[in-house]
Amino acid sequence: MDRNAVLFTIGIILASLGIIYWIAQWDLPLVNTPNTSQPVWVLMQPQKCAEIPWRKDWSLQHGKNYADFPLESELSVLQTYYSTKGITILDATFTYQSTNETCTACGCPEPFVFALYVNPTDAARLSVSGFTILDNTNPYIFTGPLFRQSISQPVSSVLTTDCEKLFSTNTGLDALLGNKKESCYVQAAISARDARVCENISTTQVRNTCISEVAVSRRDAELCEIIPEKNSSAYASCISGVAGIAQNATLCTRISDAPAKQWCELGAKPK
Repeated sequence: MDRNAVLFTIGIILASLGIIYWIAQWDLPLVNTPNTSQPVWVLMQPQKCAEIPWRKDWSLQHGKNYADFPLESELSVLQTYYSTKGITILDATFTYQSTNETCTACGCPEPFVFALYVNPTDAARLSVSGFTILDNTNPYIFTGPLFRQSISQPVSSVLTTDCEKLFSTNTGLDALLGNKKESCYVQAAISARDARVCENISTTQVRNTCISEVAVSRRDAELCEIIPEKNSSAYASCISGVAGIAQNATLCTRISDAPAKQWCELGAKPK
């Protein structure tokens, strides 16, 4: 191949790369953008053993273990994390979500949900990173003593007495939250960091989850001992939750079921 042919080939290659780069800079349309000019809510329920992006980012930024993440500052860290990516969080909540307590393996849903209130274009961007857009939902449903944390309503404002004022209504969130009164007791128990509040809950599954949530928030595996059935998946889930957040695999020895114990140890490995 002569010199001119080589130069021509190189020119074609460079021109092609330039076109590719130019196209890559376009702001391509977001296909999931909600058909509204008003802000919308997007939801995300993490999976067990999966790293939550803003918690991972915090650990890298501060040179600390993933398990050292300050849960009490969750929403503030979340808001800052997304602001660096050009996404404005107008409001955010962190709420209890009733789950199938028999599912304790990696990949099973965690018993909590993040809900972010954002502009439509930001909702579309979040929808490709694990969030689901919740349409036709009144944002005022997210106020009141229903959520563990909220940017507009701190966790400390959720009281046990507030729960007596609540009753189940047929709203778009009932399928997400289940019984509002019991969900409220979960929030109140975590607010007070007191597992005794869970005694107000009549549903066994929700009561056990309430105990687990308080145990995890306090990183106290001894609270799991309140759950009477030590061979149950609820007890194993509680121990696994504390072991995971504390990155303490020795706690997993309390679990008698071999597969559940293995999953506990896997989740408790340093991230």
